[in-house]
Amino acid sequence: MKLIPLGDRVLVELDDITNRKVGLIEIPDTEKELLRSARVVAIGDEVKAFKEGDRILFHAYSGVNVHAPSLGIVNDNILRFLMTSEIIARVGD
Repeated sequence: MKLIPLGDRVLVELDDITNRKVGLIEIPDTEKELLRSARVVAIGDEVKAFKEGDRILFHAYSGVNVHAPSLGIVNDNILRFLMTSEIIARVGD
């Protein structure tokens, strides 16, 4: 089943929290629980600032996790819906 975000939402796949680096940015241990990184896997029709495959940073408590076995959505990697206003930065190469 494919999830398609609506409006200004993006669907992201969270990175492993033990990874302290996002591109060239190193996340300090004190911030590891507050900042998360992820890869954008789908975007809503109103999203202009991001595209699929972008790497982003956001506050750890933002968004809604997706785990819906009744819909056939069971993923080893955690998926999360975020609104674009919850995204702090896009990580460039």
